[in-house]
Amino acid sequence: MIQPQIPRLTKTNYGNWNIQMKALLGSQDCWDIVVKGYVEPENAAAEAVLTNEEKRALKDARKRDQRTLYYIFQAVDESNFEKIAEATTAKQAWETCKNHSKELRKQKRYVFNHSEPSLRC
Repeated sequence: MIQPQIPRLTKTNYGNWNIQMKALLGSQDCWDIVVKGYVEPENAAAEAVLTNEEKRALKDARKRDQRTLYYIFQAVDESNFEKIAEATTAKQAWETCKNHSKELRKQKRYVFNHSEPSLRC
């Protein structure tokens, strides 16, 4: 099996990275865990009363989430990794990347709009 090449998120390429990661994670059956996340039982007692089928589904969801989180960790540069290092789920890491990218775009627009000299006479 061929190992997929994982794109790298930087400060300037979120749009392309987003498209490539959706395709990669979709091909690995992981994209839905980013979009929907999964429901973690509130405590050990709640987990204990799950049926065997529900326990298998929860184990599978946890495993897919951690695999997806690993992909996301591998797909960011050092400065972005620092932002998501504390994420415990793939959905949380993805949302952090998305929100950080939005902030950077806002800052870039602000700097661009406020750095142009005034053309008043």
